[in-house]
Amino acid sequence: MTRILGVEFAPLCIPIERRLQTLAMCYHLSFTFVSPILVIILPIYLAFTCFWPLIPIYAIWMFYDRNSPHCGGYSTKWFRRQIIHKYMANYFPVSLHKTAELPPNHNYLICSHPHGIISVGSYTNFCTNGTGVFEKFPSMEIRLCTLVGQFWTPLRREWGMLHGLVDCSKESLQYLLDVDRTTNNIVVLVIGEFIHF
Repeated sequence: MTRILGVEFAPLCIPIERRLQTLAMCYHLSFTFVSPILVIILPIYLAFTCFWPLIPIYAIWMFYDRNSPHCGGYSTKWFRRQIIHKYMANYFPVSLHKTAELPPNHNYLICSHPHGIISVGSYTNFCTNGTGVFEKFPSMEIRLCTLVGQFWTPLRREWGMLHGLVDCSKESLQYLLDVDRTTNNIVVLVIGEFIHF
């Protein structure tokens, strides 16, 4: 390792696979930590450019779409199958072990605990196909519940719902687990201190 001013730096000869895994984690963490700051700065910048109409258009969209996190969101498997998620899963590595068959004519509530600060394990296993969850449960629709505050950040809310995130409110769970409406749902509830009903 190279040491400069007491700081150890990673060697330059790290395999490209590991560099791609690190880049994938940077992508994920940027949406976790950078996007809340960016959505404060970006509208201020756009307000003084020719793109200012995007601000009221998006505000109208957020108002119109305000109930989506409570009604299953709009997850797409195409978005969740991106290759970057495989690299993210291999960074730690994260793995998912299927121990039983789940018949698709029922809905399921699975609890995940402990989850850590940003729930990387639950997110990687159930919001992406990084660990092959769609091959292990091919006929199931999988959602991961999170705090409603995750849907207050513009653009990040769409990114989260495209990955299968939904609100963890009682109404949201009742909607997703309603057998009269649909079956074959798996809802993963991440148990934490601030999640209560």
